[in-house]
Amino acid sequence: MSLTLRILLITHDFPPSAEVGRNRTAHFCKYLPEFGVQPFILTVQNRFHDELDHTFLVPPGIRVIRTVRHETPLRWYANWMSRRSPADPRKSREDHDIAKAQRTYTTPTPRWRQHLLSVLSIPDQYWGWYFPAMRAGGYLLRNREFDAILSTSPPSTAHLIGLSLKKKYQIPWIADFRDPWLNNESLRSSHPRWRRKLDARMEASCVRSADLVVCNTELQQGVMCERYQNLPRQKFVTLTNGFVDVEGPPNLCLKKHKPLRCLHLGEIYGGRRIDTFCAGLSILVKKQKLDPDAVKVLFLGGTDQSQIAACREMAGELMDTGMIEFHQRVDRGEARRFLWEADLLLIFQGGYRTQIPLKFYEYLSTGKPIFAVGQQGALSDVMAQTEVGVWVGEDHPREIGEKFLLALALPAQSAEAIQQRWKERFHVRSLSRQLAKWIRELVDGQRAVQKG
Repeated sequence: MSLTLRILLITHDFPPSAEVGRNRTAHFCKYLPEFGVQPFILTVQNRFHDELDHTFLVPPGIRVIRTVRHETPLRWYANWMSRRSPADPRKSREDHDIAKAQRTYTTPTPRWRQHLLSVLSIPDQYWGWYFPAMRAGGYLLRNREFDAILSTSPPSTAHLIGLSLKKKYQIPWIADFRDPWLNNESLRSSHPRWRRKLDARMEASCVRSADLVVCNTELQQGVMCERYQNLPRQKFVTLTNGFVDVEGPPNLCLKKHKPLRCLHLGEIYGGRRIDTFCAGLSILVKKQKLDPDAVKVLFLGGTDQSQIAACREMAGELMDTGMIEFHQRVDRGEARRFLWEADLLLIFQGGYRTQIPLKFYEYLSTGKPIFAVGQQGALSDVMAQTEVGVWVGEDHPREIGEKFLLALALPAQSAEAIQQRWKERFHVRSLSRQLAKWIRELVDGQRAVQKG
């Protein structure tokens, strides 16, 4: 049997962080040891996460090293901004202050502020983690034998840590891009030109030094291969997100509810739009194609006030009657209950063409039909491949409304059957097996070169 390999896994988000980014890393940690790879986690202390979720447990046997994260001038600027207007009581202070400081990312702001924020957030707002992580990572690599490093982003600071440790200790390094660094719609339009060029140079430095670059959609892999045509194509691979085994509640009934329950689980933020969807519902109701008492649409999770305002402008009457509702985030157990009780699951992807939201795989595992609104890209491709629902473009309310009616009529499938059908492609155990295979090939390849 092959010897167990040990990797240093650098990730800012890890349980008990409530950020969705923790899922991919935590799930890999659960299954990688099964395939001969033992991860050691390098992350931040729990106090640096805005929200904690203690129901999502760290897999047993995983050692976690948690460091401090230094305050940065961006933090000071955020504190100054927070004193200029009252905080939203529904948000943590950290969440409110950073959002206030970075308002330029979603609304027009003076040019000087845009440049200032771009300077203070190089490569992102978490750069205060770089030096503590470098110290901890260096200590681990000097005092314990590791076979490889794996860093995962966002935030991009994790890759800069991986890059520095790779150069200093000459150890194989895998860079995992959960989201793109450059073609990220929420940042691309907000950063000035000089900052976009700097981001491109930082990404290029990481990509050229990494021994393997992992993308989480085939479309993003294609973008990276096109951008770095001078690098071998085999350097870029795709490892999607996935689902884990989840059983539905006992005596789960696949029969539809009255009224029909439509659920969007998670945040709606800049770059994703719901205005045309709400306008489409309003058109259906006005034309008497849809009984407003027969359908309930719930947005469960933080939603930007600008998005809610756009919905009210397009379909204020549906919000007044309760057909469309917005609720704040609930804990994981309560969210799962809403998920299993829904008749139709909603995704709003916006302009994030090369990405597939993690919620798609969680939705997929339930067997519930999915209605996805967004630009054509990786999400529309996987919707067509899996045939689990209806996808529609985001620009035309009437078309959205007509496709929504089709989605409402789709039946639910057995969760057990759908998970069995897609386990080889999307189950995290299968994905972890592939990741372990790449790690072993990378390590064995370097050892062969060193011996030669």
